[in-house]
Amino acid sequence: MNTNIKLLYGFSFFDQFMIVIALWVPYLATQGIGMRQFMELQAVFALVILCGEVPSGLLSDLWGRKKTLLLGSTLKAVSFSLLPLWSSYEGFLVHHLMMGIALRCRARITSGIHAG
Repeated sequence: MNTNIKLLYGFSFFDQFMIVIALWVPYLATQGIGMRQFMELQAVFALVILCGEVPSGLLSDLWGRKKTLLLGSTLKAVSFSLLPLWSSYEGFLVHHLMMGIALRCRARITSGIHAG
């Protein structure tokens, strides 16, 4: 149990170590996404996170924390892996939907460990 908590702390630390975020807006601009569309994508992302609060907790209770964390990590990896294939607003919308679900699944798990 002690090892799992240490691993989760390390996972949480390196998960937030996303230096790619600084390049996100310029990258989207090169793909033809304007600031209005960028803000729409961010709004969708925020809504997914907000609306996924209760379902992610329920999923964690039903499946267990480990499987929910694995689901979130897998969705995040798939979303980033498919990112080079998307060059339209719709593709980036799918990316933001998947990332919102992924981060909600993962945040539910890691916040419970940090708080308790």
